[in-house]
Amino acid sequence: MKYPICLLLLFCLCISAFGQSGDSVRVLIIYGSEPAPGHPTEYKWFGGRPGGHVVLQTGKDRVLSFAPTVYHPWCHIFPSRKPSDFRSSFTTRPVSAFWQTFNYTHSRQYRVDSLRQLVVSIPITSSQRKRLDSLSRTYLANPPYDYAIVGMRCASATYEILAQIGAFEHPYQHNIWWHVLFPRDLRYELLKEAHNNHHWRIHQTTGCAARNWDYDRSID
Repeated sequence: MKYPICLLLLFCLCISAFGQSGDSVRVLIIYGSEPAPGHPTEYKWFGGRPGGHVVLQTGKDRVLSFAPTVYHPWCHIFPSRKPSDFRSSFTTRPVSAFWQTFNYTHSRQYRVDSLRQLVVSIPITSSQRKRLDSLSRTYLANPPYDYAIVGMRCASATYEILAQIGAFEHPYQHNIWWHVLFPRDLRYELLKEAHNNHHWRIHQTTGCAARNWDYDRSID
């Protein structure tokens, strides 16, 4: 009887471990782009080709997004140090709304399957989940930094949160905005990490030919 009991206990432990290892956070990225020559009906996006947008999918149908609250005449060039003067916020919205980000800036609507996309799925532990949920609540209530052209933006804010929950093996500790200035820089860090960590999952699309899409830096 001793062996069946041991096998039963081992089975239960395996089931428990399996259930705990199924959690993940996903990074969703729309590549920046500009109209390709010969496509006059395409329109310009905020940020142009180096731009695009980045969010963290923190729930089944919920993304955490960092963005300016004032676009016109300009968001801040340099970040304000006073929280009362911040022109930025963290918000949540459905996944489908994120993929429509640039449809809200023009009357002509694109199809989501025409986008160049990168989705990175990162497994997280229960303690990382608790840390992520805590950061989300705190940042939604009070953003910790200002959105600025020369400062923290969507890519660097996403990196900063992932670094805080321990997603990267050797994260940047200081001046994150300088190291991760554009979504291109974040894509490089994510793809490099995924190259060395086979538990990370990558999904990419090429995007339609009517737009010139931003490129990815080569992984050393």
